[in-house]
Amino acid sequence: MEAQRRAIPALAAGLVWGDRYRIVGQIGRGGMGSVYLAEDLRLNGKLRALKLTCTLTSESEAFIREARILADLQHPNLPDIVDYFPPDESGWAVLVMEYVPGDTLGDVFARSGGRLPYARVLRYLEQLCGLLCYLHGRQPPIVFRDLKPSNVLIDSLDRAVLVDFGIARAYRPEAAADTERLGTPAFAAPEQLRGLQTDARSDLYGWGALAYYLLSGGRSAYQRTGSLRSELQPEVPAGFLDLLDELLSDNPGMRPQNAETLKRRIRELEEGWNRCEADWVHTPKPTEAAHDGVTIAAVLSAYPGAGATFSTLGLSAFLSSRGIAHAVVEFPAGEPELHALLDGARRMPRHAAFADPSGRGPALPAWREAKASLYPANPQGVSPLQPDPAFGEWLRRLGVPLVLLDVSSRWEQGGTAEWLERSGIQSLWWVADSHPAKWTPRRQAAAEAIRERAARNGILSGWIANRDHSFPERSEWLACFPTPPISKLHRVPGECVSRTVWTGEGYPAGKAGLETSGRAFQTWAEEVMGRQGSERVFQTFAKRATMGT
Repeated sequence: MEAQRRAIPALAAGLVWGDRYRIVGQIGRGGMGSVYLAEDLRLNGKLRALKLTCTLTSESEAFIREARILADLQHPNLPDIVDYFPPDESGWAVLVMEYVPGDTLGDVFARSGGRLPYARVLRYLEQLCGLLCYLHGRQPPIVFRDLKPSNVLIDSLDRAVLVDFGIARAYRPEAAADTERLGTPAFAAPEQLRGLQTDARSDLYGWGALAYYLLSGGRSAYQRTGSLRSELQPEVPAGFLDLLDELLSDNPGMRPQNAETLKRRIRELEEGWNRCEADWVHTPKPTEAAHDGVTIAAVLSAYPGAGATFSTLGLSAFLSSRGIAHAVVEFPAGEPELHALLDGARRMPRHAAFADPSGRGPALPAWREAKASLYPANPQGVSPLQPDPAFGEWLRRLGVPLVLLDVSSRWEQGGTAEWLERSGIQSLWWVADSHPAKWTPRRQAAAEAIRERAARNGILSGWIANRDHSFPERSEWLACFPTPPISKLHRVPGECVSRTVWTGEGYPAGKAGLETSGRAFQTWAEEVMGRQGSERVFQTFAKRATMGT
């Protein structure tokens, strides 16, 4: 009997593998191996992904098979293989692949509170169906056998990329059973779990199980207890429910018989839904917060120094404390400030993405702190007067359900107000503090004009009172707001502000910060996400936290 599998070694940053690949850091880990980001020293530091596996003697062939399968494939939804190192005498093997900046579909799903819009799920599923058509059309056909959220990367272009071919196999029609009974029970076809022969229809079951998982709030297909209509999201069309019911049949003969048939069935359903003007093709207004389920809220300073950035970071800290995934993005126009404020020179990971004013750059990898993805403007870059129109779409590709756009006082720059109105954001939040000497009549009139135009476009606007504290003229100050502020954020003592700036903390967590203003931030968060939506989000993340997921 072979010795027990050895633990996967940890590769230190700076180590050079194979005299060519310099390790940057670990970016993934599973039961069978670890994945590292590395720089290709022969190609000017081009980023690669190194999959390190510690194999048993009997698994050496399987590893080489995976490398050869990948090396022979070329498809937009697959990573290219660059190099591989067969198992050495210690059993360590390395597969070197094109680095695909992105998050797993499982991570994207979790950060969205276990609910992605049907249209977005269908887009990923269609891409995977096209890939299955390619794999099953090879000679011999390639059966993937492990379609699950953690094996699907969503890249910076919002493409679904399939990774980890560790248990893929070439279909052998003469075999009565598979050699290995591997797979993930929640997504594997019944015949695979029983050790019987698998074929293209087994992958179609996995496709259906993945669809069920994403549209049921994270349930496994084998946990079905009733009708799909009662178990899946209400916007899923009836025709897709019928198709899914076929895909999840225990009998392979009752499923669509190949991926091309599945692709054709989806296309027919789409044509029918288009003719009926079904919900999934409805184009939402900005207030519906339905751009692929992403809500974008812009935070503006009524005048320089009012505290929009600090307030945004406070709201971010509150959302993280409630387990809600979100992004904080500095509006990439004018002088960059967020990178320095958060001590980015020391704390921002290498290769992490900056806010891209062109809208064409990568959104991943992201600088992540707690539940926040941070995107400061590039302090070394040339900041335009305003971002390109494509920047609005870039914001929706960040893989989070909520984006806080820190505009601060940049709204006074030419063209920024017009950009905000056209970008499809859901809300504008103006911040004014208790030192309003710079709140001039001109700025008040300009802000009111922007608010009125935003209202005509269905964009919600509101006011935040910053640095609230007790002083004789407090009532007079609050009366200056055009509408009553929806939240009053308590003043943070100067020494705490200095400490957070010098440590890059962003916003103090103790009594001086979140503990004192937590209720005010919750009110603001509810308005940003919509009261009904925020209640669902808070409940979902609270439930997931209780379950330990």
